Amino acid sequence: MEKHQHYLDAITAYKQAIKLEPDFEEAWYRVAVSYAACGDKNNCLQYLAEALKLDPDMRKDIFKELYATQIK
Repeated sequence: MEKHQHYLDAITAYKQAIKLEPDFEEAWYRVAVSYAACGDKNNCLQYLAEALKLDPDMRKDIFKELYATQIK
């Protein structure tokens, strides 16, 4: 459960970063990764879509992360 809280804290922190800098694609990506780690597929995909809009070259990282977190 402690690990889950770590991801929830990361989501909060990265969302604050997004508020300050909406074009910060790495923050969008990290929120997605954190949601994936928590098993929240819908939010994960929403944040991944935004990260890809901001940086289409991020696709390789995203596919590796999806595989690692076993999002299907």
